[in-house]
Amino acid sequence: MTSKGRWTLVFLFLSMFIFCGCWDRTEIDERAFVVGVAVDLAEATETNGSKPPSPQHFPFIEKEAGDTSLTYTHKQISYLMTVELAVLHALSAGPSDGNKEGTGDPSWVIGATAPTIQAASTAINLRVYRPLFFGHQQVLIIGEEAARENLRPILDFFTRHTRTKRKMRIAIAQGKASDILSIKPRLEALASVYLFRLFQSAPQHSLGLDADLNQAIVSLHSSGHAVISRVRRSLDGQEAYNGGAAVIKDWSLVGWLEDIETQGYLLAKGVSSSGRVSIPVATRPSALIEYVYHHCRTKTNARIEDGKLSFEIELCLEGFITEETAAADLTTEFIGWVEEALSEEITRRVHMALHKLQKTYGVDALELGRHLEISDPKLWERIKGDWPQLYPTVPIRIDTTARIRRTGSTK
Repeated sequence: MTSKGRWTLVFLFLSMFIFCGCWDRTEIDERAFVVGVAVDLAEATETNGSKPPSPQHFPFIEKEAGDTSLTYTHKQISYLMTVELAVLHALSAGPSDGNKEGTGDPSWVIGATAPTIQAASTAINLRVYRPLFFGHQQVLIIGEEAARENLRPILDFFTRHTRTKRKMRIAIAQGKASDILSIKPRLEALASVYLFRLFQSAPQHSLGLDADLNQAIVSLHSSGHAVISRVRRSLDGQEAYNGGAAVIKDWSLVGWLEDIETQGYLLAKGVSSSGRVSIPVATRPSALIEYVYHHCRTKTNARIEDGKLSFEIELCLEGFITEETAAADLTTEFIGWVEEALSEEITRRVHMALHKLQKTYGVDALELGRHLEISDPKLWERIKGDWPQLYPTVPIRIDTTARIRRTGSTK
């Protein structure tokens, strides 16, 4: 046997111990599959405590001169973490339409309160003998109070966890997040799957957002600002409503965009692929024309005139009329009037969104600063330190053109 052959045999022998497959695998029936997580603020209290121990235990803490026995105000926060676990035997036995009769509940909603998300996860495991597995998590819902406090400690767990999916949907609940996760949807067996698909459908109407964890994390780590999905629960507890958006500033919720404001924001940002706009008919204000756009081009330009900075956003939409209740003749003149009226209405919706983002919240959700940095780096270098104060005062002009390509069948 040649030397090369002997080394090949040695390698094959050692590979039996090195490449030994899934030696640490966990069987499917030995895991608790988390499909959705809701996080609420359970308690937030301020207490007076002593300063950290002596510097010899913390070498990175510089020793302060003078009296070191002073106290400081510490805010203690507790979170209520609620998870929806998939009950696999009930899902496999039940019909696909979510009918649970005779098969048992296909989900188990359980929660725990703790100072951190990891501690809450451990507390849940004290009652669920199977280890929690986050690899199939569909949604992360954060309650309004918890979002107003601070999103950073909540998201830290899910961004560090190697098994979580960055494509999971994230939303802020208007109210308690646990109420959203406890709904009983009619079309799906699991509330988390229903919510995931509800967010996925948002681009069809553009009155709500479809935001995943990765998008939110990138925006927040870049500027501390973000606009993400909002979700509300219906009164009967069987439905959720994905309309509007949550505005995040410095990692905390500062307010909301309503439905048409969200549509205006998405149009200005150039991420609205489809949507509906209705306008009244001038001769009959009670009659409406429904317009659905299916294509939108957005172009943002930075302008310097007389030493003053301004932005211009150009919108070009194409769509068709889906309903017209005035029984009007669709002449060339009437179509021209409708296009002009649609352009004015869309401009109004964009202005409503920008007014809230600029004047009320001071959140550069359109990333105009980033656009200016790319288009005029020298100017950006001069003003970037003053951008948070300058941004709310910068004029933004909206130029909208709405085109009607089809009017549908009328006869």
